[in-house]
Amino acid sequence: MFRDFTRILEQTRKRLSVCKYIRLVDPVKGKNGVFDYDRSKLVFSTRASLLSGSDLYHILLDRYHIQMEMESENYALAIAAVGDREEGFERLCQAIEELDQEQADLIKAGIPAEENKKLDTRSMHFVLTQMMSMADAMEAPTEKCPLEESIGRISAEFAYLYPPGIPLITPGEQITGQFIRNMRIYMDKRQTIDLYGKFHKGLELEQTQFYTSKEQKAQGYGADVLCSPVKGKVIKMADVPDPVFGGEVLGKGCAVWPEDDLVYAPCDGKVTVTMGHAVGLQSDSGIEVLVHVGVDTVNMNGDGFEGFVKADDVVKAGQPLLKIDRAKIAAAGYKDCVVVAVSNTAEFADVELAVEADSAVAAGDAIVKVVRK
Repeated sequence: MFRDFTRILEQTRKRLSVCKYIRLVDPVKGKNGVFDYDRSKLVFSTRASLLSGSDLYHILLDRYHIQMEMESENYALAIAAVGDREEGFERLCQAIEELDQEQADLIKAGIPAEENKKLDTRSMHFVLTQMMSMADAMEAPTEKCPLEESIGRISAEFAYLYPPGIPLITPGEQITGQFIRNMRIYMDKRQTIDLYGKFHKGLELEQTQFYTSKEQKAQGYGADVLCSPVKGKVIKMADVPDPVFGGEVLGKGCAVWPEDDLVYAPCDGKVTVTMGHAVGLQSDSGIEVLVHVGVDTVNMNGDGFEGFVKADDVVKAGQPLLKIDRAKIAAAGYKDCVVVAVSNTAEFADVELAVEADSAVAAGDAIVKVVRK
């Protein structure tokens, strides 16, 4: 029985592997952090199609009477079991092949994707830093904190994305702007995604209370943390190839060599100035922050930069500020490092790196710690 099941499963995976738009995800062990995976779980990605994962889930159910295990924004999951018959695998193959051909025809005809497919998800992957052991965080005194105000704090609870029930954060991990940005995306799509933990379903993110540890205050963690505006590699301010920033004339901080084109807000606050290639912010806790893209890029007069905010806008950490054209910056002969400088450094005891220099970071990871006097 198991031999027959394995044979049919592998035949199915091989048959569906040629689909171009409804793609069967087939991870390679030993690459991208994949140690192993369960081949009986058939994950169909819709990223290359005009469908969302929810669309695929409901089409398979309504049109083909195939019940998938779960849906997510960009995929649907089927779980094969030893009791499944060959006829069932054949129905699934036919359905996916038909839908794949439909998508091929639509895309060839130039049918545009729906608005909800335009969501940028390239930078959603991130790794949170474990600041305390899980046991210590769960046993330490806690307090409720609005989720949108919890950047830099340490989680004292779990938050699960269900399905599939994988924790987005665990006790002891530091909450970042990237985490909150992802939470905002998930909660905006709560018609298909439920969050489990001490969240109240149906509330807006700003109303959501999250339990955080009080212990972090003694360790120097709290609201005075600036997050990386981009995914990339952190460098010391002294290593920025510009005498003004490298000499900390405009304040202490750091810079990131970017790997993505979107630049996000490093903190909650208010926009004080926009300059095409740069955005000034004042955080809710009084930190004056300059997010500056590139060296001498002022000479580009805004060409290669698309701004999403204006002066006096109120922004949240992880909110897009700019889209940059890195190829255009390079073609103009300029460096594209993204500087995060604390303009009012003199008002604080110190401004220091929250990570090691040359560390790889995701947008939203804590990179600068501002120490108060």
